[in-house]
Amino acid sequence: MFTQNLREGFRSLGTLRFYRWVYERFRLPIAPIYGGFPVKFRTYLGDPIPYDPKLNAAELAEKVGLHNWCF
Repeated sequence: MFTQNLREGFRSLGTLRFYRWVYERFRLPIAPIYGGFPVKFRTYLGDPIPYDPKLNAAELAEKVGLHNWCF
């Protein structure tokens, strides 16, 4: 299963200095999330891809036919 544009629906404010400071000081991994935007998610279902440690990312994309997609 693969969802193409999942990050478009929910965003986080994880790059702000305050949240970085809180994490460095107290080791609390907090990042406020906002979203639920009206985005049409595209989910693809298919057979599982067997793990092959010899493949790099480009070869895996070619194998599953994702070479024409823009991420």
